[in-house]
Amino acid sequence: MTQLTERIKNIILENQRMIGRRSYFPREMKVERLPGKATVITGIRRCGKSVYENLYMKKLLETGVRRDNLCIIDFSDDRIGALREAEPDSVLEAYYELFPEKVEEKVYFFFDEIQYLNHWELFVNRLQNTRDCEVNITGSSAKLLVKEIATEFGGRSLPWELFPFSFREFLQTRKDAERFSEIRRMTEDDVRFCSAYLKKYAECGGFPECLPIMEEGTRIRYLQNLAETVIFRDVIRRYNLPNPDACYRLMQMLLGQMSSLMSYAKLKKRLDGEHQRMSAEMVANVAGYLEDAYLIFTVEIFSLNAAVRKTNPKKVYCVDHSVAMAVSGSLTQDSGKVLENIVYMHIRRHTDRIYYARTSEGFEIDFAVLRPGQQISPETPPVLIQVSYDISDEATRRRELRALTSGMKEYRSDVAILITWNMEEKINTENGIIHVMPAWKFLLSRKFDEWN
Repeated sequence: MTQLTERIKNIILENQRMIGRRSYFPREMKVERLPGKATVITGIRRCGKSVYENLYMKKLLETGVRRDNLCIIDFSDDRIGALREAEPDSVLEAYYELFPEKVEEKVYFFFDEIQYLNHWELFVNRLQNTRDCEVNITGSSAKLLVKEIATEFGGRSLPWELFPFSFREFLQTRKDAERFSEIRRMTEDDVRFCSAYLKKYAECGGFPECLPIMEEGTRIRYLQNLAETVIFRDVIRRYNLPNPDACYRLMQMLLGQMSSLMSYAKLKKRLDGEHQRMSAEMVANVAGYLEDAYLIFTVEIFSLNAAVRKTNPKKVYCVDHSVAMAVSGSLTQDSGKVLENIVYMHIRRHTDRIYYARTSEGFEIDFAVLRPGQQISPETPPVLIQVSYDISDEATRRRELRALTSGMKEYRSDVAILITWNMEEKINTENGIIHVMPAWKFLLSRKFDEWN
């Protein structure tokens, strides 16, 4: 244990020295850190959680907090692998041996990938009860963190979700970012540039480390490696699953169905056809683990009946379209599915109350969206959003508008949105207004209220 403590000391000192050494692009997510509550940030690997916290550490230093008052530990560090089976108090032992005078001062603890730590929730709870401190936690598993927070923290934490760069954040990395700060003041040239950058975003995606990669092949390999790390480390190894080849193949299938309906029974049948044996229950479990790890999201049908929501096929989306494109080459040329996934992730940054809809007339609508915290009820009409890359063909235009007008009538929604690549129009119908909106404009909206 002494050797482990010494390693932890070295890591603490290394991390303190690294604060502020690199410059990072700011993120749009605004976290409010409340006294007495641990701040928990979850999200997929490599989306920028550690960078986000590093920016906060830098702000702390700028406000006068001493570097010695920050204790930063990444529990995925292989040098402290033994800590995963040991008592977590060795972290405090190491820190306060380095800085014994800090017992009387406020200390800011930053714990990265904390799910690797044995009994971490008990440790953090005890830390908050016995020390003058602020605790900041990150992790790559949604359910693991949420479950343990709910059972052990008793309301003493506040969770936040971070995703890869949104389109607006992607624009902020450009040298001419200021020209896109206010939609209403953009010139025709600005709009053309914005549309060109959206095409680049559709090609490259929003993972921060992908932006400086020049070669397409290198970028694809990076994204494939990211997906492999999620399936092998965050799913197979964490849950000790048998048949890793079948698990990996299932991940490929799920990503290949981005922006499409899927059913676990059909996925099992496809695996059987490839001689990859997996029970229907395990198919559902692995899909759930991938969702816990933020690689995919599943969307239920919009219905007042919970049984209908559970028994109908789900739509599947990827945390970033670039990963699905890299893992499944079949998506590369499907601009419609790529755009729909980009729109989904923009909506997901504002609310998790997202469904797809199928009207009684048989028309399907890509998204039926409620405000955060809202429940499906006759008194809460959803915002209806349809995505169609190109509606210049009259038959396509009629089909998309017919679906929205049918949905507006059935769900009593007086506003709907049809998102295309570059068209803009306002259409008055007997049921309300349909806003035909270019994708770049929708993706630059900052608030839920700006959609209607």
